[in-house]
Amino acid sequence: MKNKLVLFVFCFLVWIFLCYSPSWQSLLDWQNLLVGAAVAFFITLLCGDLFTGRPALFLEYKRYLWFICFLGLCTWECLKINIEMMARLIARDIPLNPAVLKFKTNLKTDIGLTYLANSLTLAKGAITIDIEKEKGLIYLHWIDIKQMDRKKIEKIIERFEKIIIKIFE
Repeated sequence: MKNKLVLFVFCFLVWIFLCYSPSWQSLLDWQNLLVGAAVAFFITLLCGDLFTGRPALFLEYKRYLWFICFLGLCTWECLKINIEMMARLIARDIPLNPAVLKFKTNLKTDIGLTYLANSLTLAKGAITIDIEKEKGLIYLHWIDIKQMDRKKIEKIIERFEKIIIKIFE
């Protein structure tokens, strides 16, 4: 029940933030607040059980700062891989050496593992094939294994993992 209440409040605050205008009259308009509450309630009904098992984490402001750092890291890595892929498409003679790799992770929560998998998929030209939560293993299909040795790839994964642990664990 607590996690649903936190989700409702979070969604309602996001609604207010998105509908903000310099005049406070429009912010306190009862129609705006009513629609925001209805949308927040609907989202809570649909996603309340999936949201979080530990709502107290939302009260720790350091997690928000680490999330901003995480977004910066993802943006930088995504920009780098997009330039690399563009160069591969233009040159056409850069060989691809794909491989499936298995990595151990220290993440335990579903949301932490999901963020790590999606970050690696988005920002490093890899595709997450499978996650074994019990064993802490992630299977990745890497696009060019010869370009990067395993130690470099593990270092990249560690960079993401360190920040994700500070946010979600």
